[in-house]
This record gives sequence, C-alpha cells and structure tokens, in this order.
Amino acid sequence: MGTFNRSMTDANRKTIEIHGYDEDEFMTLNLRDVDVPASQALIQERMRLVDEQGEASFEVAHYRKDRTSFPLEVFVKKVDWNGTPALLSIATEITERKRMEDALKESEEKYRIVAEGASDGIAIVQDGRLAYVNRALAAMAGYTIEEITGASFIRFVALESILDLMGIVKQA
Repeated sequence: MGTFNRSMTDANRKTIEIHGYDEDEFMTLNLRDVDVPASQALIQERMRLVDEQGEASFEVAHYRKDRTSFPLEVFVKKVDWNGTPALLSIATEITERKRMEDALKESEEKYRIVAEGASDGIAIVQDGRLAYVNRALAAMAGYTIEEITGASFIRFVALESILDLMGIVKQA
C-alpha cells in the first residue's frame, strides 16, 4: 500500500505533457507531489479499494508544474510489471467535460427557477410518467406536487379530460 510514496515507474508523453514537466523531472515525482490536497486525503482509501478489488475508478485533481490544478478520471489496476507487482494508472484529463457539466447545472438551475415561477402548468414526462410538475400545474389539477409526480401521464391526462367533460372541477 505504500506505493504512492514511490516515484513513477513509467509515464506516457501525454501524461508528462499535461502535468507541464519534462520527462526527467516527472519521473522523480510521486503521487503526493501531483495530487491536490483533497485528492491526497483519499489516497489511502483508494489504495485500499485497489488492494481489495484489484482495480478502481475515480476522479482526482492534479497539480501541473505551475501549481494550477486540473481534473482527471483515473482507472487503476494491479498488474505484474516485469515480475514486480505494480499499479497501472490510466488517466483521462476531463477539464472540458467538467466545464460542460457545470454549464448544464447552471442551465438546469435557471430552467428550474423559471418553471417554478411560471403561472402556466409545466410538466416533464419521462418513460410515460410525470417526472417533474411545477406548482402551477399541480394546483390546476388539484394535487400536491408529491401526489402527481411519478403518475402515469396518460392516466393523468385521461382523468383530467374526463373530469373536464363531466364539468367536475377539482378543488385545490
């Protein structure tokens, strides 16, 4: 389990490049030199998982030589390296994916604020069920959001249509 205190055994050109070092410098580093503190705090647990399961996948953040950080998705597997147990790490730099995830979260939050404040009823249907219902639609239908969310869309529409045809108005 103490493998994270050893220097790198080998690294491909892209790994060295994204960390901002030349090959000789990079090969003298160990995991604690490149992991940001939050990632360092998880090293022992991740090494335990690899030790128990033989492999693990997780996200980390590493420092470049200039001490700026960047996110990586890492897959680690126990391997035999020329007759010696070693850890093979395959890391994918995921800065762009993280930017897109953050932009999506921001967009979803804006949409949620608009939907919640709308006076018109808004619903999102997934797999034939009401996955999201705003307060206005729930109130129009005479249900709470909790009662209506998850309901069959077709049954909901059919019930509302029948009640409307019969002139029955549900009280909110």
